[in-house]
Amino acid sequence: MIENNKFIKITASIALASVVTLYTTPIFAYTKEESVYSKIDETGKNYKTIVSTHLENTEEAELLKDFTNLINIENTSGDENFSKDGDSLIWEAKGNDIYYKGESQKELPVDCTIKYELDGKEISAKDIVNKSGKVKIKIKFENKDKHIISINGKEETLYTPFVVMCGTYIDNENNRNIKVSNGKVINDGSKSIVAGITLPGMSQSIGIDDLDIPDEIELTMDSKNFEMNNILIYVTPKVFEKDDIEIFDKLEKLYDSVDTIQIASRKLEDGSKKLEKGTSEYTSKSKEFNTAMKKVQSGISTANDSYSKINDGIGDLKSNSTKLKNGAYEINEGVNQAVAGLKEISKNLDTSINNLSKPISNGIKEVRESLDKIAGNSSSSSKTYNTENINKTIKNNKDTIKDLDKANEKLDKQISLLEKDKDDDGNLKYEDVISSLKEQKKLNTSTKNDLNSNNKVLESKLNNAKAMNQVNTDDLKKLSESLEKLEKNSEYMTKVLTEIKIGNDTIAKQAENKLAVGTQQLYNGSKALSVGTSQLDSGSKQIKKGLNTLDNSTKKLTNANDKMLTASKEINKGAKELSSGIKKFNNDAINKICRYVNKDIKNIQERVEELKKLSNSYNNFTSLNKYEVSDAKLEFIMVVDKIKKSDDKDK
Repeated sequence: MIENNKFIKITASIALASVVTLYTTPIFAYTKEESVYSKIDETGKNYKTIVSTHLENTEEAELLKDFTNLINIENTSGDENFSKDGDSLIWEAKGNDIYYKGESQKELPVDCTIKYELDGKEISAKDIVNKSGKVKIKIKFENKDKHIISINGKEETLYTPFVVMCGTYIDNENNRNIKVSNGKVINDGSKSIVAGITLPGMSQSIGIDDLDIPDEIELTMDSKNFEMNNILIYVTPKVFEKDDIEIFDKLEKLYDSVDTIQIASRKLEDGSKKLEKGTSEYTSKSKEFNTAMKKVQSGISTANDSYSKINDGIGDLKSNSTKLKNGAYEINEGVNQAVAGLKEISKNLDTSINNLSKPISNGIKEVRESLDKIAGNSSSSSKTYNTENINKTIKNNKDTIKDLDKANEKLDKQISLLEKDKDDDGNLKYEDVISSLKEQKKLNTSTKNDLNSNNKVLESKLNNAKAMNQVNTDDLKKLSESLEKLEKNSEYMTKVLTEIKIGNDTIAKQAENKLAVGTQQLYNGSKALSVGTSQLDSGSKQIKKGLNTLDNSTKKLTNANDKMLTASKEINKGAKELSSGIKKFNNDAINKICRYVNKDIKNIQERVEELKKLSNSYNNFTSLNKYEVSDAKLEFIMVVDKIKKSDDKDK
């Protein structure tokens, strides 16, 4: 750059050459430094090259021998003379360093092309002067120093590695938004210092297609009344130092690591594919599980709703079982009472037979005897006797009527008890007995009515003395016939009562042996049923509670599974993206890196070693490819002409 000490020192030391003195024993006891200065026009064309050379006389020799193709050579810092024979140059050094310069007609190893654009359109350097707008300057470098070198048995084209650095300064008054590619812009307020760097030919030398090493610098700005100061270009072949090469000695471990990385990346890719497949399967099964869970939830909800009815029914059953127990108790008590009633009926029937039928039969007998007496003593002389017999008959009739009323009352009670005893279909169990009892009651009533009628007749006779005297055989005959009829009825009643007693005894025995035992079992069973239904009701409530919990839990589980299904879809989507990303990463990165390391970097290592040789061998511009000079240093400095108005232009 313009600050370079060597550039300042060399440009200050240019002077006329002195007379050359020849010595017969020159030596190469020196190091050589060359600075090549070239004047470049606005398009990048070189129109003048001056080389400044410094021979450092490290051994303080009297004569120094040098080789150069320069013309118009001048000593720039002393009066030492030289002699020239072709490319051979002998300096009478007298132990001093030699500084000289000369002109070169040799082509530069790096060519330069400069193009200009204004507002996106290409324009010449002379036409862009004093224009305003968006300015773009493209400086492209071409490496001309190429070599065909065998690398790993293959002929390859390599270029001497040159580093090219450009620099200039731009005033900020007329220029804004200054930018540079591959470089830096430093703004100090009034001006901007612009610097950029390129390595022309390096991409081709390295041999990696995807590796884009710039060989061009692009400068842009918004300009008003455009002008451009000199652009300084510095070129050196010294790209690779010792450390740059030694780093490849450490790459063997990297090769092993890269192989491990590649194997691991392949496993990672295989694993990501399995993960994608697994998540796809998981998502599919999650869908099936989700569908099944919805059915389970629906089923449990239905079961829960249905069981509410069952639970209500069990509650009703519990309530009714209590009623059943109470009813069974009442039935059992009723049967016990019925058995006691049947026993009482049998007892009453015995009483009726002994205390009702017999007295009625005896009363009828006495009435008959009275009638016989009346019939046999119907004369007036026996009036008193007949009246007594009639009164006695009337009294016996009334007593018999009372007995018949009592008998009917007992019959009503017996009928009422028997009518309560029915089978499961509501039919009377003792319908025949009830019918016989009712028939007996009907006969008793008929007999009672006959006795009442007879009493009325007898009472009428007693009230009429004349009638008493007129009691005739026909009346007595009729009364006798009634008594006969009553006697037959009494006998029939006795027979019926006896049959009823026998039947009643049978019924009472069966009721006591079977019905009472059955009703007791029914009562005991109803109590057990009541206890069981209570336990069932309690268990049912627990089941109901459990179903509610299960219903709520399945709803939560279904909701959670819905979220899990959504998450599994996202996981599957992520797994697919991961698999795709890893595959792309392997293809675009890992495999490429492995290729670079295992192939390209190994190849690069060979190329860099060759480039290092080219860099070291390119140490002399003036005698390059003809003479070898040890410990030589070389640099190129190009100065691009200013772009100014014609009257201001200074070359």
